[in-house]
Amino acid sequence: MQKTSSSSLPPIERPAPVTWEPGLILDLEQRILPRYLPQCRWFGGKSLSLQATQIIQDTVFPGTDVHVLLVKTTFSDGPPEQYLLPLCLLHGSEAATFNAAFPNKVLGHWGNAGMLCDALQTSEFQRALFVALIGREPLNSSFGLILESPPRHDEEELDQAASQARILSGEQSNTSISYADRWLVKFFRKFEVGIHPEVEMTQHLTRHHFQVPPFLSALNLPLDADTGVAAMLTHYTPHQNDGWTFTLEALRQLFAQVIESPPSHHTDRQDEIIGASYPARAAQLGRLTARMHIALAATSDDPNFHPQPFTPQDSRSLCVAMRANATRVLAELQCQLTRLSEASQTMAREVLETRQVFLEAFDKLSQKIIECSLIRVHGDFHLGQTLNTGTDFVIIDFEGEPRLPLDQRRLPRPALRDVAGMVRSFEYAASAALDQAHDEERDSLAPWAQAWADVVIKNYLCAYFETAQGQKFLPQSPTDAQFLLDLHILDKALYEVGYELSYRPHLVSIPLRAISRLRSTLEP
Repeated sequence: MQKTSSSSLPPIERPAPVTWEPGLILDLEQRILPRYLPQCRWFGGKSLSLQATQIIQDTVFPGTDVHVLLVKTTFSDGPPEQYLLPLCLLHGSEAATFNAAFPNKVLGHWGNAGMLCDALQTSEFQRALFVALIGREPLNSSFGLILESPPRHDEEELDQAASQARILSGEQSNTSISYADRWLVKFFRKFEVGIHPEVEMTQHLTRHHFQVPPFLSALNLPLDADTGVAAMLTHYTPHQNDGWTFTLEALRQLFAQVIESPPSHHTDRQDEIIGASYPARAAQLGRLTARMHIALAATSDDPNFHPQPFTPQDSRSLCVAMRANATRVLAELQCQLTRLSEASQTMAREVLETRQVFLEAFDKLSQKIIECSLIRVHGDFHLGQTLNTGTDFVIIDFEGEPRLPLDQRRLPRPALRDVAGMVRSFEYAASAALDQAHDEERDSLAPWAQAWADVVIKNYLCAYFETAQGQKFLPQSPTDAQFLLDLHILDKALYEVGYELSYRPHLVSIPLRAISRLRSTLEP
């Protein structure tokens, strides 16, 4: 564990931090946190019944009055989870100013002690976090620092960046802070002990000069004999928007062109109307995906990145996992059938009536010997995990699938899992853009949405397979590669059905439509 204690930014002079009295801790556990947590975007237990909260660790952040609470949440119908909450007590005008700016970040008042707030919204904690992560202030034993490469800038520039912090919007499961749009701190809300895939993947890809925000450092929080990551520092990537927003805008422009063009011209002008610009960017993303996998399979001193053979046991394990996902989702679909719209019910019944086709397709996997290697993968790859710089893409967010435990997210898997995720993302974008169109225009736009998705996916896949050709992580047989890709697309679409049933039932038709299209491909 590397630490530096060179010259430091001017410290904030503060009195010794106040120990919070047991009454406040008890009130937090019994009254304040059970009410506050379900309102937070990053809280993963919204769909579960929260039974209890327990503060299992209270750590004062160096040089501040901020208490970093480690909160254990237990549910009546799921495994417990742990979350990091940096909190502080504000008083007087400082409290009034905070309350006016961030009313939803106020947890409540505690007698005469002050107003209890989310400290990540305060300039004091934003500054302290940055100072700790650049290695310019010594840390006490409460935290550890992994320092890959300290920012090479003078003190005045770093101090200016520390004072120009802003919380980024759009973050779902964590809190990200930009510092003068030059550095980015990601504060991890869900706390898990062990090696975090976001840190090790970003660090590995940085070392292999791949297009990720370059890794600089990570802040660890000890818990008993273990440690977990609390925050990570990278360079900030200037960008126009994320890949999802960029794609929806391209689809809106396509739809506008279709509406303005006489229907008689549509057949002859399909290539012209769809255009070459976005398909070219999709091909660019296909090449980038392949390069990511090549970098993840590259020679490394770290055994966690050594490719593994795809054994018959791996095939059987993957079959079992995919079959279990399908069985669970299809059972839930059956239970909620009558709650869906008439159109969604029709599609759902078709999928349920042909479920055996999908289950048998998964069973074929257990009987196949597929010659390829397993590698570390992104694990939750979609358009929203890319940044559009205007001329290229940068890939972000390597935490993996949030519903999986940390150790499972770090397992080597087929590279085509990521490819399937991006294929589904293109299809989802086309359906989402169609859903946003005027009701009276959807029927005429639907064929265009599908045609666009077909062209874009073809460009993406051709570029991916061309760039990755000869790599050991690809099945040696093109038939096996297509089969494995189709199974991962089906598995992803089924997962999406379960997600939409839980959170957005009105959108369940999007993955149902994809599953119906796959049926003809998978039927014997």
